[in-house]
Amino acid sequence: MHFQVRPHGFAIVASYKVKNGLEQSGSFFLPVLKYKFGVGLFSPSLATGTLGRPWPAHIYCSVAYAPKILAHTKRVVQEGSEKMERQKSKRKWILGIIGVVLLIGGLLRWGVLQPYLIRQPSMEPGLVSGDRIVVNRLAYRGWAPTRGDVVVFAFPKDLKRTFVKRVIAVEGETVELRDNKVFVNGNVIEEPYLKPGDFPPYGPEAVPVGKVFVLGDNRRESEDSREWGLLPKTYLLGKSWLVYYPFQRFRFF
Repeated sequence: MHFQVRPHGFAIVASYKVKNGLEQSGSFFLPVLKYKFGVGLFSPSLATGTLGRPWPAHIYCSVAYAPKILAHTKRVVQEGSEKMERQKSKRKWILGIIGVVLLIGGLLRWGVLQPYLIRQPSMEPGLVSGDRIVVNRLAYRGWAPTRGDVVVFAFPKDLKRTFVKRVIAVEGETVELRDNKVFVNGNVIEEPYLKPGDFPPYGPEAVPVGKVFVLGDNRRESEDSREWGLLPKTYLLGKSWLVYYPFQRFRFF
């Protein structure tokens, strides 16, 4: 920080310039009764809040007024620093969004990711009609689906249609629905994503090798494994990665 004081009538004019990214500068007046030339100027120390070592200068600022100068300058510097931090944070957020868009564009170009439009309410409240999602098509090439995955797959009864559901049980597990709860291997699973509402009992049913049991989060309005059976893993098209539109619903799974 560059700090300078000079006399002006019966007042002290304090000028400052701070190099903190905003190039803050300004001046202010402090009325005084005494000043003295040719001695030296005390420079305020922002780090300690005390008077620092004297600078060679052409005016003497009495100790009584130095704290006022220091307090004012510290306040200005703090406000400028906070403004600069807000600007940096906003800049980082914008750059992050641009980076994600560029990454998605590149992956879409190579067919790794694929966009899908949600048309039904079966995955509410997490996914609503009109949401647009991006699906990772390589997610299950060499990796097995796990409980909780939101998957896109070809509908077993009509391969031209695609569905979005959540994996509830995988091969080797036993699933049962009763009392508006889901049991896997006899244990209740936590489902914070579930839309409240009653749903009928089902099972128990064991999931064989090569298949998964899927349900919609909106159990009252979902056509899923309870109606058309277990889903062969070969029908899986990918794993949902993020919601990219509407922008206010942007999020990763």
